[in-house]
Amino acid sequence: MSRRFVVFFALLLIALLPSSADSRRPKRKPAPKHKLTAVHKERLSKQSELARLRKEITITERELNAHIKKEKLTKKQLAVGDARTRSLRAKIAKLRNEANELSAQKDDLEVSIKQTVSTIDTLKHSYATDAIRRYTTGVFRESVTVGSGFDDPTTETTRLRNAYYASIASKALHHNKETLDSTQISLSTDRDEVASLLNDQLGTISQTKQEQQTAEVAQQQKTRELQTIEAKKQALQKELDRRKQSAKKLEAIIANLAAKEEADILRRKEILKKREAERRSKRKAGKKLTTNERHQETLDAQEQKNLAGPHLLSWPVSSHHIVQAFGEQRNKELGTVTMNLGIDIGTSFGSSVRASASGKVALVSSLPSYGTLVIVRHGGGVLTVYADLSSVSVSSGETVAKGDPIGRSGSNNELGDILHFEVWKGRSKQNPMRWLK
Repeated sequence: MSRRFVVFFALLLIALLPSSADSRRPKRKPAPKHKLTAVHKERLSKQSELARLRKEITITERELNAHIKKEKLTKKQLAVGDARTRSLRAKIAKLRNEANELSAQKDDLEVSIKQTVSTIDTLKHSYATDAIRRYTTGVFRESVTVGSGFDDPTTETTRLRNAYYASIASKALHHNKETLDSTQISLSTDRDEVASLLNDQLGTISQTKQEQQTAEVAQQQKTRELQTIEAKKQALQKELDRRKQSAKKLEAIIANLAAKEEADILRRKEILKKREAERRSKRKAGKKLTTNERHQETLDAQEQKNLAGPHLLSWPVSSHHIVQAFGEQRNKELGTVTMNLGIDIGTSFGSSVRASASGKVALVSSLPSYGTLVIVRHGGGVLTVYADLSSVSVSSGETVAKGDPIGRSGSNNELGDILHFEVWKGRSKQNPMRWLK
């Protein structure tokens, strides 16, 4: 009985030992995944930096675009201001010419009035002199008498003749005086009208000069503003060029990292291939695989599947509306070309975002260029990027299956409510439309 118990116990130990080894085996075998962690971390870090640079480029281009529009508007305003200033100067010159003409007319009228007044005074003096002589001597004028028969002022005929000539002279003087008085009044009226017009003209000139000064001050301000805008534009253009160069360098760094990752994947495939060849050789020789070898075969099959990666991806949101496509994006205002490394899918704010394929969450972060984003690493060096999220429901290192929710869509200041989606295959940026089914 004792011997039976010993044999039974020995068999039991033999049966339990492989299981115990199997339970320890999974803890040692995920080594291939850990070998790529540093490469992936560095690559994802560089991709994040590249995303930040692309966002900075977009913001700088937008700011530069605004400055270009402002520069055009300011130049247009300056042109309008120049035209206004020229118009005001021409108007002032014309008004001054008219004022000079009015002033000359006023001076001529003043001279005419003085001459008329002088003539009236002369007539009045002449009339008074003749009247005094007639009443004192009885003779109207010495030049009026005709012949010696009229020299005697006492004769009736002479008196009648003098009275007749005095009446004629009085009527003529009265008529001339009325005519001259009317002329004087007319000239005075014209002079007052011209003076009023001249005053109005001088007032208009003063007001126009004020407008001209205001316009010139505004032009000076616009000129200074334009100089500031042009200086800012040049600085923005330099900054944009610098960031584009940095983005190109960073893409080259990512390409190098991806190349290392691809080399590591090839090395892992060679190891798997070598193990498979050893297993085939052992089976061909009629030998059975140990429990550890069978367990390793299962792990290798899963590793092979992971290395192959997905060939097709599901749409991350229910909407298939493309707001901005993959590839070159031309800015007509700046004359620049930028690269959209993914697609922007128009979808309502808060839409459910799901994993396009099974994989492992490599990064959950918030970047200036992408807002809140999630990066999922799939097999075969495939990465999917989900950006501009309003919320996230996964964490870094978590394994997700195809169709699992990873967050909700958000919005973009430029494009509105969207989901930004990218696909990377090793070191190559992919057009997501060629992957989505």
